[in-house]
Amino acid sequence: MNNNLSVTADEGGKKRFSFSQDKDNVHKRVEVEEVENGWIMTVNKEYTISEGDKKEWKYECKKYISKNNPLEKKKKKDTDDITSLFDSVFGNSNMITVD
Repeated sequence: MNNNLSVTADEGGKKRFSFSQDKDNVHKRVEVEEVENGWIMTVNKEYTISEGDKKEWKYECKKYISKNNPLEKKKKKDTDDITSLFDSVFGNSNMITVD
Protein backbone atom coordinates (compact mmCIF):
# COMPACT_ATOMS: atom_id res chain seq x y z
CA MET A 1 0.00 0.00 0.00
CA ASN A 2 1.29 3.45 -0.94
CA ASN A 3 0.05 6.35 1.20
CA ASN A 4 1.10 9.96 1.20
CA LEU A 5 -0.25 13.07 2.86
CA SER A 6 0.27 16.63 1.69
CA VAL A 7 -0.79 19.68 3.69
CA THR A 8 -0.47 23.22 2.32
CA ALA A 9 -1.90 26.67 3.03
CA ASP A 10 -2.42 29.60 0.69
CA GLU A 11 -1.42 33.21 1.37
CA GLY A 12 -4.72 33.81 3.19
CA GLY A 13 -4.14 30.83 5.50
CA LYS A 14 -6.74 28.56 3.90
CA LYS A 15 -5.67 24.93 4.17
CA ARG A 16 -5.58 22.17 1.57
CA PHE A 17 -5.02 18.48 2.35
CA SER A 18 -4.55 15.65 -0.09
CA PHE A 19 -3.66 12.02 0.25
CA SER A 20 -3.77 8.96 -1.95
CA GLN A 21 -3.78 5.21 -1.68
CA ASP A 22 -2.95 2.43 -4.13
CA LYS A 23 -4.35 -0.95 -3.15
CA ASP A 24 -5.45 -3.98 -5.18
CA ASN A 25 -5.08 -2.11 -8.52
CA VAL A 26 -7.31 0.72 -7.29
CA HIS A 27 -5.98 4.26 -6.92
CA LYS A 28 -7.90 6.54 -4.53
CA ARG A 29 -7.15 10.21 -3.94
CA VAL A 30 -8.82 12.55 -1.46
CA GLU A 31 -8.47 16.32 -1.65
CA VAL A 32 -9.89 18.60 1.05
CA GLU A 33 -9.91 22.34 0.45
CA GLU A 34 -10.90 25.09 2.87
CA VAL A 35 -13.14 27.73 1.26
CA GLU A 36 -14.79 30.90 2.55
CA ASN A 37 -17.68 29.20 4.34
CA GLY A 38 -16.55 25.61 4.88
CA TRP A 39 -14.72 22.74 3.21
CA ILE A 40 -14.93 20.93 -0.13
CA MET A 41 -13.88 17.28 -0.21
CA THR A 42 -13.20 15.57 -3.54
CA VAL A 43 -12.76 11.79 -3.75
CA ASN A 44 -11.32 10.29 -6.97
CA LYS A 45 -11.14 6.57 -7.67
CA GLU A 46 -9.45 4.94 -10.68
CA TYR A 47 -9.51 1.21 -11.42
CA THR A 48 -9.83 -1.35 -14.20
CA ILE A 49 -12.44 -3.99 -14.88
CA SER A 50 -11.21 -7.04 -16.76
CA GLU A 51 -13.42 -9.35 -18.83
CA GLY A 52 -11.38 -11.98 -20.58
CA ASP A 53 -8.80 -10.18 -22.70
CA LYS A 54 -10.58 -6.82 -22.43
CA LYS A 55 -9.60 -4.22 -19.87
CA GLU A 56 -11.79 -1.19 -19.21
CA TRP A 57 -10.59 1.82 -17.20
CA LYS A 58 -13.10 3.31 -14.79
CA TYR A 59 -12.99 6.69 -13.07
CA GLU A 60 -15.27 8.01 -10.33
CA CYS A 61 -15.27 11.50 -8.84
CA LYS A 62 -17.47 12.55 -5.93
CA LYS A 63 -17.58 15.93 -4.18
CA TYR A 64 -18.85 16.68 -0.70
CA ILE A 65 -19.39 19.93 1.23
CA SER A 66 -18.95 20.39 4.98
CA LYS A 67 -19.19 23.33 7.40
CA ASN A 68 -16.31 21.82 9.41
CA ASN A 69 -13.03 20.21 8.34
CA PRO A 70 -14.20 16.64 7.54
CA LEU A 71 -10.77 15.22 8.40
CA GLU A 72 -10.42 16.95 11.79
CA LYS A 73 -12.31 14.32 13.79
CA LYS A 74 -10.56 11.57 11.80
CA LYS A 75 -7.17 13.09 12.68
CA LYS A 76 -8.02 13.30 16.37
CA LYS A 77 -8.74 9.57 16.42
CA ASP A 78 -5.78 8.52 14.24
CA THR A 79 -3.10 11.17 14.59
CA ASP A 80 -0.16 8.78 14.20
CA ASP A 81 -1.31 6.46 11.45
CA ILE A 82 -2.19 7.59 7.92
CA THR A 83 -3.34 4.05 7.08
CA SER A 84 -5.95 4.26 9.84
CA LEU A 85 -7.01 7.63 8.45
CA PHE A 86 -7.61 6.02 5.05
CA ASP A 87 -9.54 3.18 6.64
CA SER A 88 -11.76 5.62 8.53
CA VAL A 89 -12.37 7.75 5.41
CA PHE A 90 -12.85 4.96 2.88
CA GLY A 91 -14.03 2.14 5.17
CA ASN A 92 -15.05 -1.17 3.69
CA SER A 93 -17.97 0.32 1.76
CA ASN A 94 -15.95 3.15 0.12
CA MET A 95 -18.45 5.65 1.49
CA ILE A 96 -17.60 8.86 3.31
CA THR A 97 -19.61 10.59 6.00
CA VAL A 98 -19.23 14.35 6.02
CA ASP A 99 -20.83 16.37 8.84
